[in-house]
Amino acid sequence: KEGVSIQTLRRDRKMLPFGDINVIILTDVHSFVGGHSSVHEPNLNADYGHVLSFFRHVQNELGAVNGNLFLVNNGDFMDGTGLTTNPPNELVEILKHMPFSALNIGNHELYMNSTVEAIVKRPGGYADWWGGRYLTSNVVLRSTGVPLGNRYTILHGGDGITKVLAFGFLYDMEDAVSRVKVEPVEEIVVSKWFREALVNEKFDAILVLAHMHVTDELVYVLLEGIREVVGVKVPVQFITGHSHIRAYENATDECSSSIESDCFLKTVGFASFSKDSECRFEHQFIDGNVDSLREAIGVEELYTDDGYALSNYIAEAKSRSGLMDVVGCSPKHYSYKYNMSKHFSSFWRLYLDEIVPSSKLFGAHQKSTEKHHKSVSAMKSALFQDTGAFRYDLFDGVQTVDDVMTLSPFNDTFYLVGTNLSGAVIEQIYNELTIYENATMFGMVQSFPKYAFSPRGPIDVNATYVLYSSNFGLQGIVDKLHELHQIHVEPQKLRMGSTGIIMDYIFKNWPCSNSHSTSGGGSGSHHLTHRPHFPGGMEDLKSKIPERTEESNIGLLILSVLYFSAVCAFLSFRRRKRRRAERMAFENTESELEPVTVAVFA
Repeated sequence: KEGVSIQTLRRDRKMLPFGDINVIILTDVHSFVGGHSSVHEPNLNADYGHVLSFFRHVQNELGAVNGNLFLVNNGDFMDGTGLTTNPPNELVEILKHMPFSALNIGNHELYMNSTVEAIVKRPGGYADWWGGRYLTSNVVLRSTGVPLGNRYTILHGGDGITKVLAFGFLYDMEDAVSRVKVEPVEEIVVSKWFREALVNEKFDAILVLAHMHVTDELVYVLLEGIREVVGVKVPVQFITGHSHIRAYENATDECSSSIESDCFLKTVGFASFSKDSECRFEHQFIDGNVDSLREAIGVEELYTDDGYALSNYIAEAKSRSGLMDVVGCSPKHYSYKYNMSKHFSSFWRLYLDEIVPSSKLFGAHQKSTEKHHKSVSAMKSALFQDTGAFRYDLFDGVQTVDDVMTLSPFNDTFYLVGTNLSGAVIEQIYNELTIYENATMFGMVQSFPKYAFSPRGPIDVNATYVLYSSNFGLQGIVDKLHELHQIHVEPQKLRMGSTGIIMDYIFKNWPCSNSHSTSGGGSGSHHLTHRPHFPGGMEDLKSKIPERTEESNIGLLILSVLYFSAVCAFLSFRRRKRRRAERMAFENTESELEPVTVAVFA
C-alpha cells in the first residue's frame, strides 16, 4: 500500500485534549522501534513509522491554529530487541528519522563505553547530530565535566511566540560506566548554571524530561529548586519514565503535573498544558496500536509518506540483520515473571530445569581440568544466574531471532567461578546473596531474589560442586566466598552467554512442523515476506551473538545473525569479514577459558 499525504480530519471524533502547549511522548522504548510481533502481539502493531505519521497529522491539525506541538523522547532507547547493537549504529540511524524536539538520556545508554562513545563523538555523534536537542542536564564526562549533550534548551512553538525551557535529568544513577559521571540532582538544583537558566532565559513554561518514576522524590527536589527561582505560577510539566508504567500525577503542586507513558512502544503519551497562570493540565494515553493512533487523530489512513518510508526502513534493517530468521517453534507461551518460577508455564522454570542443564555450559569445566590435571568428573554443576536477565515473554508458535533476543537481550556472559566447592559452602553463599524483595518491574510487583539457581531444588550439602555464574553479580559471589570462607577464586570467562544457549535449545528441541507458518508475521506492519527455514542441525546455522563486554554492569546484547548460505548467499558474502572477527556464542564446540580481568568488576 502506498503512503498517503496528510488528510482532512474527521470532526465527529473525540478530540485530543489540546492546550497552549502540546507534547507527544515516547519513553523507555528500548529499541522496540519496529513495534511488536504481529504474530504474537497483533494489538501492539504500531512502529516508529506509525508514530511519525501520527505526529504529522497532529502537527497538521494544530498548524491550522498556530498550535505548539513537541515530540519528545525520554531516554532508554537501548536494550530490548535485536536492533540493539554495540555500538548502536543501526538503531541510531533509525532514531534520526524522528523529528524529536528534545531527547533525554536513560540509564541504559550508560552501561557500555561504546554507547557513550557513539553519543559524544564529535563530529557525527548522536548528541552532535541533534544539534542541542539532546539533553543531559546532570550527566557529564568524568574527565572534563562537560555534559554529554546540552544542559538545557529553549523550544520554540509553532505560533512563533511561545517559548518553553526544557531540561533532561536522569535519576541519581550510581552504576554507570566509569567514563561518565551522573551528578546528583540535589546538587544540580543549587548549581550556578541551573539558577542562571531560570533567571536569564525568557520562557512561558518549563518542560522537564526526567528519567525517573512519576512520583520519584527527585521530581519534588527539581520542582522545589525551580519554584525557589521562578515562583509558583509558572507551568511545569514533568515527563517521567524508567519504571515502565502508565501513570499521571496532577497534584505535584497547583501549577505542575507529572506523566509517565509506559515502555516498549506499548503506549504513546500525550500531554497538554497552558502557558499562563491558569495552570490547566491535560493528558491522554494512546495504545501502541495503529487503529488507536488513527482514531485518536480521526483519519481513515494513518500513514503519511515519511511514516510509511520509515516503517519500510526499519523492516529492511531487521532483514539485513537476520532478525526475522526462524529459530524454531515454541510449543507454548512461557512467562518471564520470576514469581512464576514453579509454574509449568514459567520460562524461568524451563531455563533452570532444562535449558541450562542440557547446554554445553555444565561441561565447560572439563577443558579447564585437563589444563590443571585434576579429575572432577564426580563433581556436580551449579549456576548462579542474575534474575534481571529476562525482560519479555516467549510466546507460543514461530520464534524468530528477534523474539529470542527480546526475551533475553543482554546475553549474560558465563563464568566458571571455581571447582571443588562443597555443597555446604554453595548453599550458604546462595542464602546470603538471595534475599527476596518485592520490586515493581514492568508495572508488576514481583518477589525477586538476586540470583536464581540451576538446577532448581535442594543443594546437596554433602556433594562437591563446580560453580558457574553469569557476568552480572559475579563480584558478589567472589566477595562472599572470600568473606565467609576465605576461599580465593579466579573466575574464568566462558565464550558463551545466556541468549546463546536459549537459541541453541530452541533450535535443537523445537523444530517447526508443517502446521506452523514460517512466512510473514514479523514485528510491525512491514517485514520480510520470506523467512529462510532451517533444514537441519546446528552445522547449518550461521549465527553470532557476541558476548557482553567486561566493562558492563548490565550488559548489552550485540545483534544476532542467523543466515543460510543457500538462501542468503549474497548477505553471507557481505558479512564474511565480520563473522571472522566474532565467534558465535553457541557454535563453539569447546569452551575456551580466559583469566578474568579486573575490568569485569568495574
